Amino acid sequence: MKETWGIIMDNGSRSKRPEGLIRGIQFDKHIFRNVPREYQERFWKTFGSRLAKLEDIFRGTRRAAGNDIKLVAGRRGRRVFKRRIGDHRLSMVLNGGILTLLKISRHDRQMVDIRNITGKSIGYVYYDVGDFLRRMTSWQDIQREGTISFGEYLANPGHFVFDEAQRSVMESGESMENLSVIGNAGAGKSVVGLKWIHDQASGGKRRCLYLTMSENLVYTLSFELKKSFANEGAAGLTDIRTTFDFLKSRLMKNYPRLPERSLLNAAQSMAVFRRFWREEVDWTRFWNHNDPAFSQQSNETTLLAVWREIHGIIKGTVPIDIDFGRLDGIPEYLSEEEYQERLRDEKKDSVKDILWVKNLYGTYEKYQTYLRRRLLFDDNDIARMILKVPPTKEKGKVYEAVFVDECQDLTQMELLAIFHLLGDAKASRMASDRCQMVQPTYFNEGWMRTVANSYARYRGRALEENSIRPHYLHYNYRSGRSVIDFQNYVVQYFRTSDILSLKQSEIEEIQVPPLAARGMRPVWICPGADNQRRLIEELWRKTDSGELQAIFAFRESEGKKDFRLREGDAVTDVIDCKGMEYPSVLLYDILSELRFNPVMAWKYFYVGATRGNGCLIIYEKEALPGTRIYSFLAEAADKGLLDRCDELEGQRPGGSQTWLEYLRLSIREDIGENPLEIAENALNFGQYELAFNIYSHDGRDSNMAAYCRGKLLESRNDFPSALESYARISADWSNRGRNRANSVEGLLKNPDIEGEEFLGAYFLSEQGRENLIPGARSAWRRKFGNDRGFYEALGDMLELYSFTGSYFSDWTDVMIGKIGGASKRVGASVAEGPFFRQQS
Repeated sequence: MKETWGIIMDNGSRSKRPEGLIRGIQFDKHIFRNVPREYQERFWKTFGSRLAKLEDIFRGTRRAAGNDIKLVAGRRGRRVFKRRIGDHRLSMVLNGGILTLLKISRHDRQMVDIRNITGKSIGYVYYDVGDFLRRMTSWQDIQREGTISFGEYLANPGHFVFDEAQRSVMESGESMENLSVIGNAGAGKSVVGLKWIHDQASGGKRRCLYLTMSENLVYTLSFELKKSFANEGAAGLTDIRTTFDFLKSRLMKNYPRLPERSLLNAAQSMAVFRRFWREEVDWTRFWNHNDPAFSQQSNETTLLAVWREIHGIIKGTVPIDIDFGRLDGIPEYLSEEEYQERLRDEKKDSVKDILWVKNLYGTYEKYQTYLRRRLLFDDNDIARMILKVPPTKEKGKVYEAVFVDECQDLTQMELLAIFHLLGDAKASRMASDRCQMVQPTYFNEGWMRTVANSYARYRGRALEENSIRPHYLHYNYRSGRSVIDFQNYVVQYFRTSDILSLKQSEIEEIQVPPLAARGMRPVWICPGADNQRRLIEELWRKTDSGELQAIFAFRESEGKKDFRLREGDAVTDVIDCKGMEYPSVLLYDILSELRFNPVMAWKYFYVGATRGNGCLIIYEKEALPGTRIYSFLAEAADKGLLDRCDELEGQRPGGSQTWLEYLRLSIREDIGENPLEIAENALNFGQYELAFNIYSHDGRDSNMAAYCRGKLLESRNDFPSALESYARISADWSNRGRNRANSVEGLLKNPDIEGEEFLGAYFLSEQGRENLIPGARSAWRRKFGNDRGFYEALGDMLELYSFTGSYFSDWTDVMIGKIGGASKRVGASVAEGPFFRQQS
């Protein structure tokens, strides 16, 4: 490679970079997603020399000719050209000294309206030329580690071009303002929060706390921060934790003898509720035979509705007349009157009939009894116990800056507990999604701000300048223009159809970044036996994991039966796919399965519609003429917001392809041939089947495949097999903060784990190897509340799991060595004693 731009190339020489026409380079963070590895390699090896060639062309000292670089157009200061990379083409635009890399694709179709390119573009990644080329030359060393894809490596968050609203979230931190950051899917709330925390903690300026709902994100976020601090040569005092672990750790300080297995996070609470429901509830008691809508109910939809109202409202909401001086006096449950009032706040006609309310409160009482008999406390119980104890300041542990992500997935009781514990923080950011409350919570962003400010005022804080203010992010950096247009239609439908009671700020139009690609319009597949069969068998079944993600309404969806799922098929549901993004999405029967509860149905549908980057396919069995679902989709088609497909084998209007051929091509164009970014996201957000499929098929990192397989088995409560999978991970393996030792943290925290698996996980975590057995016994006592069964489980574990033998023998060797050393010291002391001196 030739030496260019003042960068050391393959020959080791260096030359001073001349003042060039190109001063910066920008691109979409997903630009390399659909590029084969060999073409990525060709790009990073030759880009420096090609950049110099481009300069010569623009200076007029060289002609753009041949198949390498072709000038396509040039007017109003913009120069549009393409470069061949194998059988792909890289489209580029030079304007104002900034080179914009538009798209690497197999065709010449223009993917971006170049008239919008006027300089640095929000949502893009920007580098000065020198920085970009230095990053190119460093890639060879980075790729040997195998922990990051080329696209992720270039899409460094430190180089994102933030929009004005995002910048104000970060910049206001200098004046210690408090903000409630509200944004739609893809608005960059988490990215902005991490950047803000990074800036607050840089150089040890402030002690910071970042709370997330995802256990898996803790490792990757910690890794990113540590790497960033290391590059800057400055340490930062930042704790990154799950919200539940933070609350639990504070609770245990006040209740140290409470067994850890008694404390349930939100997912574990719901798992226990499912068990209780199966054992003690007749769901048909909630069926009002006089109401036609209730004939559309099922066991699963009833369970979800009841769980949301018990967990999110009856137990999870805070009374309106809260007394901050007597938080320990908050009633154990919400009164029926206040319960109905909360439903009216959400939607005026949401008030439930007498039969529903009677059965709901009766089920709540049985559920509470079920928990108490088993000495279990769900996440709302934990929050209440925290509120009963006055907050105390820990020396050196006061957080000055706090970011709490995914607030809409927390109950009011949990949010109040957070305010209770973190009331001394000087600055905070509370991030939440608009219109995405599908978790079993009752979330009201206005309530969150009001209560936080009122509680701070009660504690003596001056709020004239430091009250929490709302701050909206309106861009969507995830999806194409056509998909965003459809999302806006859904949000407006909420208002015009009186589905939800939303504030004006919550239904404002989602904005599209200037350089977002138009992309294909969503496609509505009309219902019918032939369309359903072709959609499943000839489209979805013939795609690989990650290419077309099927999303159902819920985990036990009836629609899954249509797919005749096999072992290894990676499908998901609306709740489990929260936080994810996929190149192509199939929404299957979401409105149809939830039609008895319109509020829940449309929320779920909206969340599903925000998961896709470019290709969104919709199938609804009940989208028949005369139904609300049909009217909704038909109106969108009439407005040109989606395409209607009557027959998949029929010819698509305006083209020579059938609909089926068109969708296959669109999916292939949207998926990356190097899908490791999808796998990384899937692992971060609990899509373990998808992550395992991709990593195992990729085949380059057996340790990562074993890690994902362990997570998948753990999610199925197959703890012995999960433990064996984690044990196959190399002791020295590490991937973005993940390693063998922390792979078992989820097992150690699971309330259902048995003694043998718990001890095996403890051994594998390598906690205090020299103090192995006493440490294991202490961990056992914290987990189970006493020592009973410890030694019996220890013996069983050593027989069951061969990998534990080496840990035990290493510890016994250390103990024998210590005993031998102590014996010699005793002998020496005795030899020096008066008795031996007299004998000699």
